[in-house]
Amino acid sequence: NEIEYPLSREIPVACIDQNRPWQILIAAARLRKLLQSTKYDVLLTTGGSPARTTGLALRGLQEPPQWIARIGSNPERRDPAVLRILDRHAYPQASLYVANSAGLAASISRCYASSRGRTQVIYNPVDTSGLAELASLPLPTGVKKERPRAATACRLVRLTRRELLRGCFAQVRR
Repeated sequence: NEIEYPLSREIPVACIDQNRPWQILIAAARLRKLLQSTKYDVLLTTGGSPARTTGLALRGLQEPPQWIARIGSNPERRDPAVLRILDRHAYPQASLYVANSAGLAASISRCYASSRGRTQVIYNPVDTSGLAELASLPLPTGVKKERPRAATACRLVRLTRRELLRGCFAQVRR
């Protein structure tokens, strides 16, 4: 797999190699093995396929990281039945759900009972320079000063500004 997203050299990258739906279970086993060896505190997903793989990988882990599942598309759409079944097994593992609109948050709540009371809305960035300025502000009081070990499971293509998204999630932390 080719990585199109510009990453700093000090950021480790592990390719789970899940490109087709039938590879999800194998990819989840690979990710579970990686998570057991790395002991991350927080894991962020920003898409359906990485989220499915992550949720399945977290099942049965003795010390799973806190998983923030950002859901950006309506789970009530008509995905193939096998993907909806996998989602019903994956998403209950999430610690926090993030939607990009109030309507989407309501849809997530209808589809995944585990999301009720654990969903927050962060609107898609439009004013990137304004959001970047907000992300550079000091963390709110009550946020731990030490740096947790964090990871993201995603496609490394230029679709989402993950560094900006991580800054937004830092402010959402409970």
